[in-house]
Amino acid sequence: MNYLTQPNQLAVYAGLLGLLALTSRYEFELDQDREPLQEIVQSSFSVLGGLVNDIASNLTNDDALHMLNLICKIFYVSNQLQMTRYLLNKLNIEPWILLFKTILNMDAKPEHSLPTTNTLEVESRNKLIFWKIKGKVAKCTYRMFIKYGNPKIVEEKEEIIEFSNAFWEKYSILLLECHLKIFFAKKD
Repeated sequence: MNYLTQPNQLAVYAGLLGLLALTSRYEFELDQDREPLQEIVQSSFSVLGGLVNDIASNLTNDDALHMLNLICKIFYVSNQLQMTRYLLNKLNIEPWILLFKTILNMDAKPEHSLPTTNTLEVESRNKLIFWKIKGKVAKCTYRMFIKYGNPKIVEEKEEIIEFSNAFWEKYSILLLECHLKIFFAKKD
């Protein structure tokens, strides 16, 4: 946590790598085995939100994009099997949803979005940090759709049902529009 609040970009990057490694340890744990992850998310995600705000103003910088990619990976890993309690709170998930919407709606540079059949060009585009971030965010939002998009089929826990209802009412259309925009932007 100390590294994440440093003014040094290298220290922040190291802090993000450490946080990713730590959250990865609990990625596939369930219930009481996830308790350490709940505490990690509780203490770190508000700091990550501040980092995202700083990075959002500098999305043309490759270093900032690499940090944003790490933050998206941390979110994904932390919520792999089930949403953490911290993010089940509407006030805590909303900034993340808005961030994901912004990322999904970001346009690629024209030279990276033109149709091509050149295999080498496709492979080099797939390695671009821009597409990696979009892909990770698409995975995060897709997982939310699958797990919480239909309140009738979610786990029988009150907090999960409440989150699913809120997700369905407030965020599902917003995120679905982003996914459809990407899908329909694909040129034949």
